[in-house]
Amino acid sequence: MNLQRPATAPTSGAPPVQDLARSALRDRTELARYLCRIYESGAEIDFQRVDRKLWGVALDRLIYEPRLDVAAFAAPRMALAFPEITYFQTMASLFAFLPPPTDDPSFAAFRDDVTREMQVVPRAGASVVLLAFCGRAQRIGMPLNMIHRWFGQLGVHFIYLRDYQRANYDKGIQSVAPDLPTTFGVLRQVIAELGASRVVCYGNSLGTYGALRYALELQAEAVLTFAGPTNLTPSFVGSSMLERMRVAPGIDLRPLYEDASCAPRAHLVYPEHEPDDRAQAENFSGLPNVTLEMALDASDHFSCLHAIFEGRYERLLEWLIDPYRSAGAP
Repeated sequence: MNLQRPATAPTSGAPPVQDLARSALRDRTELARYLCRIYESGAEIDFQRVDRKLWGVALDRLIYEPRLDVAAFAAPRMALAFPEITYFQTMASLFAFLPPPTDDPSFAAFRDDVTREMQVVPRAGASVVLLAFCGRAQRIGMPLNMIHRWFGQLGVHFIYLRDYQRANYDKGIQSVAPDLPTTFGVLRQVIAELGASRVVCYGNSLGTYGALRYALELQAEAVLTFAGPTNLTPSFVGSSMLERMRVAPGIDLRPLYEDASCAPRAHLVYPEHEPDDRAQAENFSGLPNVTLEMALDASDHFSCLHAIFEGRYERLLEWLIDPYRSAGAP
């Protein structure tokens, strides 16, 4: 693959890029369509004629359509064209690690519908269901269409969950049920209809809180989380931080785990140098069946990405679904 910085605009049936600079302001999907045509023609792109923010929008659009093949082509070229933009560097690295689609065509056909709070993705022959809780950005460390590639390697059913009430999943999932107890009932019914005999939960960022709380109620076997809260009481977090983060007050989940007669094994990954995430993980320190893992030298919120780039992510996923694992770190 040629990753040299492009010098000229392509001419293979695509509109001139200078025209796109104008049209993209009216229709931001046009740059994504343009990149699709360039990808199919094998031409290169003069990125400098369009504002870098619009290229970022186009990359996001490709991921959500999804045209991951085109996004994987474009991301490293954007990283070369704009080396100062962290987002492009991160996405180029992420695509370098992206697994291929699963050989189960029905499962691989999943397309995230961002309007839906619950999306059920069955897997033929599976006996395990994984409930994956999105964070405040309505992602799971990355867009669902991308993380679905990693999840596709696990051979399990999936239930993707969002909370558009922005209530930390404490009030249930509004489009599913009117309150939390009824939400639990609906999820139990969906799990039964899938024929799953085992349940595991996964949460990233604010989804950590939902994953840990729902895991207890649904008698999950294991929970894996990345850089998220375990205690959303104002006395622990601070009212000003809750307001700044636009997060509703919640509860301290530690007493629930202390009092549980059969708590799931849980593994919490957090960044070493991000004090809020570290404090939230350490709130669970010392609990039975709970282990903590520090992302060394990490000072940002993206523990999941650190695990991927350091080659640890697959091992963590295997720990989550392994039926023979007892409590203990992966």
